[in-house]
Amino acid sequence: MSLRLKVAFLSAALLACLTAVLAGVLWVVVRPTFENIEQVHALERMATVQASLAGERESLQRLAVNWASWDDMYDYVLTRDTEFKTSNLVLSTFADSELHYVAILDTEGRTIWSITLDQTLKSSLDTGLDSVTGDLPPTSLLMRALTTSGGITGLVPSPQGPLLASAQPILTSEDEGPARGVLIMARRLDYIMSDHIPRYSGVAVDLRLTGEAGVSPGGDQTTLGGQVLALMAPGSKGQIVEGIGGTARDVTVATRLNGLDGAPLAVALVTLAKRVEPPGMNAIHLAILVALVGGLVIILAFWYATKRIILDPLGLLERHITDITRTGDLNTPLILDRSDEIGALARSFETMRGRIRYLVHNDPLTGLPNRDLFLTLAERSLTLAREDGGLVAVAFIDIDRFKTINDSLGQESGDALLSTVARRLSAIAGKSDLVARYGGDEFLMLLCGLETPLSARDMASRLIGAFEHPFSIGDQSIYVTASLGLGLFPRDSDDLATLISHANAAMNHAKALGRNNFQFFDGEVNTRAREILAMEGSLRQALTEDRLELRYQPQVDASTGRLIGLEALVRWNHPTRGLVAAEDFLPFVEQSGLHATLDRWVLETACRQSRAWRDQGLPVPPVAVNLSARHFEADDLYDFISGTLDATGARPEDLAIEITETVMMRTSERTKTLLKRLRRLGFQVVIDDFGTGFASLSYLREFPLDRLKIDKTFIGELPGNTDDTAIVRAVLALARELDLDVLAEGVERQDQADWLVKMGCHMQQGYLHGHPLSPKALGDRLTSTPEWLEGGLDHAYFKKSPVDTEFP
Repeated sequence: MSLRLKVAFLSAALLACLTAVLAGVLWVVVRPTFENIEQVHALERMATVQASLAGERESLQRLAVNWASWDDMYDYVLTRDTEFKTSNLVLSTFADSELHYVAILDTEGRTIWSITLDQTLKSSLDTGLDSVTGDLPPTSLLMRALTTSGGITGLVPSPQGPLLASAQPILTSEDEGPARGVLIMARRLDYIMSDHIPRYSGVAVDLRLTGEAGVSPGGDQTTLGGQVLALMAPGSKGQIVEGIGGTARDVTVATRLNGLDGAPLAVALVTLAKRVEPPGMNAIHLAILVALVGGLVIILAFWYATKRIILDPLGLLERHITDITRTGDLNTPLILDRSDEIGALARSFETMRGRIRYLVHNDPLTGLPNRDLFLTLAERSLTLAREDGGLVAVAFIDIDRFKTINDSLGQESGDALLSTVARRLSAIAGKSDLVARYGGDEFLMLLCGLETPLSARDMASRLIGAFEHPFSIGDQSIYVTASLGLGLFPRDSDDLATLISHANAAMNHAKALGRNNFQFFDGEVNTRAREILAMEGSLRQALTEDRLELRYQPQVDASTGRLIGLEALVRWNHPTRGLVAAEDFLPFVEQSGLHATLDRWVLETACRQSRAWRDQGLPVPPVAVNLSARHFEADDLYDFISGTLDATGARPEDLAIEITETVMMRTSERTKTLLKRLRRLGFQVVIDDFGTGFASLSYLREFPLDRLKIDKTFIGELPGNTDDTAIVRAVLALARELDLDVLAEGVERQDQADWLVKMGCHMQQGYLHGHPLSPKALGDRLTSTPEWLEGGLDHAYFKKSPVDTEFP
């Protein structure tokens, strides 16, 4: 995804987040405030209604108390005076007081006198509180006014609907008794709600009786009707508010009105038009819209500014870098004159471009031209030499044993040495000469303007002489040498690449001659080098294509002829040269680094063959396998050997590990521990070619050894060579003192064998006792001559028996 798309997506996400946050704040914080205002206002209006209703109750109660404490009323209940009735108990009197029902009852609840007015207070009706008789039972709540201080005032049901009634005991004006009856005065609740309360409080109230509670005067009738019915249920809170937070334009407050017995009689409804919430919600929506539009404008402005200030310059820088990547041309400058961070980035890139141009053509460690620049400049010089007929030489210089310096002193010291060598070579080079670092510890020099090959020789001598003086590395001085090879133009070649190759071959020849010298290119040396390379390639192919074989040379007790051991010897089945002996290709193995791979192959093959002979019932003696010194530098050698035993089913006692003195000299502690572990497993440990190395004799005491093998170089001239006889005698004496077995290898004549037996060396190996045999030939011989394992065979048998003669 491009940076522009990322900025666009980020801007859109930012706008969405800001809008969402604003909408969330308005919706969660501000909107409930509007709703609360509407609800509080509605509840306040309902509270006004309830206060007005309470005032109606008090007013009615005072009126009833005044009438009930009138002495004439007290006398009328007793005398039933017609004059009092005619003068006072008339319709107009009660109509003026807006009373819809008046009744005078005796103490038993029987009606003495009563009147019921219609809704308009203009005519009387025949019905009273009791639709049949107009009387009240003594248990009626209103009759409790006889014994209740202050009487009874509240809502009571009637055929005309709920009445606000006040029942007072009829007493004297001094509130003295006994009470002669009960005076009841009442107003219709619907009249109060439709006339008195709107008149005095200014609030319109809708009244719904119990029987018609499901009917709502407007809005959602089903929902409100259900809520009103719920108000009628016992245990309800008695008041609800509907329409808050919805889409309705009105708010309705419903309050339950209970009778004297606590039963619901009616519901008072106050419906108010919303004054705050609708405009508030409109304001919220407008604010969100304004924020969205404003945010979009800001984002667009931000996008335009970002594009002009950041994206366009970055695009220019990107296109410039892409062009450099595509064409590889580091010469085109970037023109981006800015004083901000992008300008700093462009200037840094220009600095980096210059540094890259330098690194493309120069070695960062020594500062010398690298290989590519050397090839370019040297090709120009050769072109001029072709035109002028001049003599030019290519010198290939390699520091001797540089890896040892790196390993012993560290890479930093090695780098310091390379830098110092570069300075010395540059100081010797002439003005027209060219010095370059070819790679690693190798340097190239192009020597121009030479008059004769002797001039090249003199220059090579000076270059080799540059290494005679010590190099100061840190706080120490070290001495190093170099090997140098020369290829001459046009004598050796007219092509630069071929000249470098010839100089490299000459340098390798100088190393082969002992290092610290220079050599001119020689065609025969080059041919030999090509043969070595071809041999290495063929050897690698032989390992991958399974062209290697093992031969097994007998090791015998010369005094009895008994077979006591075998040595596994590798052979290369070459496609054109036939079977090649190990000594002809092992040097190439060391040079190519294939020694570890070859050792592992030999060990695996010998283990499998040993197991195969055992499965055939042949009691083959231990097989000796050679492991190179470099193989012991690997950390996984023990795991590999034990894993090979597990994989092939071979036993440790079926094998002997042969090592050279070099193994003991390298990483002696690690090698000592490894050999002890192998010996505990059951392996025999043998020192091969004893006497040819430089190991200390103390190693013979410290290392876990079983046998010494005297190298064949000390056996070939026995018994006539006095020096060899002295060496062999000394080895045998040393072995006896250390309790080690001794085996002489390379025994080819009977007189050698007899002299060795006479000296106490019975264990022998060589062509006299048997050539290396293939696994099948060895198995056939063991099967046909089982006494070979028991002794009793003389050498005449082997002279008459067929043997493998691939190596005379």
